[in-house]
Amino acid sequence: MAILVSVISVGVGAIQFSLFENPVRLKKIWRKVPSLGLVASMITGSVVVAACYSWLVPKIALQIAGRVTGDSALHIVEKPCVGNSITVGNARSCIYSNPEGERTAVLVGDSMAKSLSDGFAKASENLGMKSAVFSLAGCAFLLENSPIVSNDTCASWRANVFDAIQFLQPDVVVIANLSSLYIDILNQTSNPQESMDFWASELGATLNSTMGETSGVLLVQPPPRFAKDVRYEISLIKPIGEPEERSEVQIRRSSVNLLEQMTIAADDLRIQVLNFDDIFCGQNTCTQVVEGQLMYEDFDHLTPQGSLLLVGKLEEKIKLLLSL
Repeated sequence: MAILVSVISVGVGAIQFSLFENPVRLKKIWRKVPSLGLVASMITGSVVVAACYSWLVPKIALQIAGRVTGDSALHIVEKPCVGNSITVGNARSCIYSNPEGERTAVLVGDSMAKSLSDGFAKASENLGMKSAVFSLAGCAFLLENSPIVSNDTCASWRANVFDAIQFLQPDVVVIANLSSLYIDILNQTSNPQESMDFWASELGATLNSTMGETSGVLLVQPPPRFAKDVRYEISLIKPIGEPEERSEVQIRRSSVNLLEQMTIAADDLRIQVLNFDDIFCGQNTCTQVVEGQLMYEDFDHLTPQGSLLLVGKLEEKIKLLLSL
């Protein structure tokens, strides 16, 4: 890619010199006023270069990052509904997958739910289920009265989502929260162990309450957290998605993930946990890029392509819950 940019730069420079700078420089009027000719030549060249690079640089950046543009860069929950939808207060979702399906799956959570929505909807479709997604960034799906992010918007959204779940009567509820975010918030007023214990308590109460409304619950843990935020790492020198050591990646979430797994009773198969470390990590390293496509939007969140990479794992767990 760096070689390509160099070749293009030389080409643009040659065109600029032959078509603009040389004709301007050889004009007789500029011979009489050398300084004016020099200034005009510089201005003309600058305009041409700016025009070329304003078109070229974004294309190079997209290629380096392995990103896609347009509708393909939007998660399914960011697109207008095609068909039916459900709205309860400030909780709203399209009805995805198979609207006439006899079984229903619902995905709930914060920005992690949005991040997971494409893969979830596709997995539900593959299983012949209708599906819905309720997500609100910065608001973990917990009980309405949970003091974790307890503003009015979040509290009412939680209550409305529970009402929507009661209405839809889903066979499976999938919960996806960026748990480490809320523990970090709790750490501001509590010590780390108290924060972890409190999160476990709130999550456990939410899981138990949700089980009263469905046959099975799937707790999806956030994907591995990487050191680089790809929004700010586009570079010709240092490739996007450069692999990181698996041990360094996993330790960022290992304690929270283990805590959540221990919160669930080992003998209650109706609540399952899904972790994606093995999707993005090999034996020694983890990566944000799969087959040349960027799977992450930032440190934590998946692109639509990254979400679709998880269809098989989601389908497997949902199928298990349906069979119990």
